[in-house]
Amino acid sequence: MNQPTPSELDAHIVAAGYGGELVATTVVCVRDVLHPEFFGDWVCVRDIRKPGAPWYMAKCRTLPTPNELTKRKRNANGTAIIRAGVLYRRAMEKGYHSPGKYGTQRPAMRQVANIDVHRDDDGDKVIDWTRWSKVWKDAKGINIHDYRGSSAGCITQPEQEDVDDLLEVIAAHGADRWDLLVIEPLLES
Repeated sequence: MNQPTPSELDAHIVAAGYGGELVATTVVCVRDVLHPEFFGDWVCVRDIRKPGAPWYMAKCRTLPTPNELTKRKRNANGTAIIRAGVLYRRAMEKGYHSPGKYGTQRPAMRQVANIDVHRDDDGDKVIDWTRWSKVWKDAKGINIHDYRGSSAGCITQPEQEDVDDLLEVIAAHGADRWDLLVIEPLLES
């Protein structure tokens, strides 16, 4: 998907039912379900460092990678896919991705509140879900971090530098917790 203009992003948010309700400390991810390509989605936050608080937008991936879809050992119920269209209040904060494994090597936005997910459980490499699939409310570790070969349901950005840029914009707000909204606008192909 091409990068939306600020007015297109605002229109997508309104079409998702959230016009005027988002606080400036909301991470909005725009998922292109028609073309689930690597880094074909956008992570967007208000950039208060600029006049008029325009949107900061960067490439991301909001869907699990094909190789993760085959790893049943991660979760017996299937690989997580963040449920779109739900505003997850105060669900994210600055931290580190998998600190038990990586320590402070991977700065990220970490999940600190409930995020609903659908789960793809058929074990093939094709992402399968619909908006009406069963919703699981027990997802853990849904973070925004750098991509290192796979993603089991997190929002990933191509490089750690991309995450660092996002975290810099987030730091300017001075807020501890951030809302998360994933939207799936109907886009022309």
